[in-house]
Amino acid sequence: MESCAKAVSRFSVPLARRVLPSLMGALLLGCSGAAQQGPADAAADHVSLEEALQGFSNCRLHGFYREGDPLEPVNPYFRQRGLLIPCEVDDAAEIAYFCVKDSFHGLPVDRIEMPSSTATFAQGLHFTVPLEQARAVLLRTLGSDFARSAASDEGNAPELMEIPEDPQRSALLCIQPFG
Repeated sequence: MESCAKAVSRFSVPLARRVLPSLMGALLLGCSGAAQQGPADAAADHVSLEEALQGFSNCRLHGFYREGDPLEPVNPYFRQRGLLIPCEVDDAAEIAYFCVKDSFHGLPVDRIEMPSSTATFAQGLHFTVPLEQARAVLLRTLGSDFARSAASDEGNAPELMEIPEDPQRSALLCIQPFG
């Protein structure tokens, strides 16, 4: 199958772009990857991680779950970046991980966590910096250090925690209690 870039170049007549934008989208549906965009188009279309995470301060994230057949993330952040399939699924914990290279208020993010089923509810970000460094940045940028609290224990606020397997990493997570 030809690449999306070749398909776009074959049908990039200026008149077709103005008059038949829906035709372009239909033609590209058969491509094996995401359609190629210019830098200006990509920047204008992409939802930032901060925008995608509106509601995170009270653990009310919109679209940070998967639905459909096959299961795909609902939030446009994932679709815009071609992040439809998790890079890892922890079946025991029922968590899907999406590998990214992004930042959240200046903190480097390499994974986004969301439920892999409806039985659990854990959502959050994994940072490639230690807990104390992440805590300082979040306190400076968001006004909270996201320490464990009654609100985080109830699933109403995220908690910043160290990743036990790697103390050089941290995670900001919303976890709903069972029951």
